[in-house]
Amino acid sequence: MKRPLPNGASVAERLAVWSEPDLNGGCLLWTGAVSHGGYGRLFVGKSVCAAHRLSWEVANGPIPAGLHVLHRCDNPPCINPDHLFLGTPADNAADRERKGRGARNWRAKLTAENVLAITEQLGRGRDVAYVANDFGVHRSTIYAISTGRRWGDVTGFQKAQK
Repeated sequence: MKRPLPNGASVAERLAVWSEPDLNGGCLLWTGAVSHGGYGRLFVGKSVCAAHRLSWEVANGPIPAGLHVLHRCDNPPCINPDHLFLGTPADNAADRERKGRGARNWRAKLTAENVLAITEQLGRGRDVAYVANDFGVHRSTIYAISTGRRWGDVTGFQKAQK
């Protein structure tokens, strides 16, 4: 049973109470609420935050804008700062590929590597219709990649705000 936290407990105190060591792999496992992907979640103020990102910040300070917090251990509930590292969206995509999780879902036709090749071809002025044909996807998919509406975390393109 978890001990009750006093009102106003710090993030560090909450991380400590809602985690426990994994004796087999050195991970520090989040035992509180998790996302569909298994990543720890907790409220800070009125916002829901990722526990591994908060753990990084407690140990190392603020995360620079645009960077992700990645897991060396490939264990989503792990919040051990020694198992975490910072990376760009492209680093995150490459890490996902290396760990065999390239396609985002079972229906995805493209991998991060494909998307980077697509953006390279578009950057050289290649026509959207030809690129779409080469990769076996609709022109609208290529356009969505070029504008950041899809795969923006890989390309670094940001979707225009309305």
